[in-house]
Amino acid sequence: MSLTKYKIKDLIKVVTEKNNIGLQNFYGININKSFMPTMADTNDLDETKYKIVRKNRFAYSGMQTGRDGCIRIAMYIGTEPILISPAYTTFEL
Repeated sequence: MSLTKYKIKDLIKVVTEKNNIGLQNFYGININKSFMPTMADTNDLDETKYKIVRKNRFAYSGMQTGRDGCIRIAMYIGTEPILISPAYTTFEL
């Protein structure tokens, strides 16, 4: 049995869905690769700049990768959409 090689760009679709529906539930990805409500102060934030994460969508945070020694990537399995930082990369398979 041989393995088939794929380029990652052939397997994923980057999705950038900005918050134009008034969501205000801000989340991040913790070191355990799970979504969690943000600890940051969200008062006075322009939530329209934040990205929407829907069920079965992935998010990747490249900002913490070198600092924490792990790759922060998670798949959202909740039913209600959430918001994450515009610095995250969001994608689907």
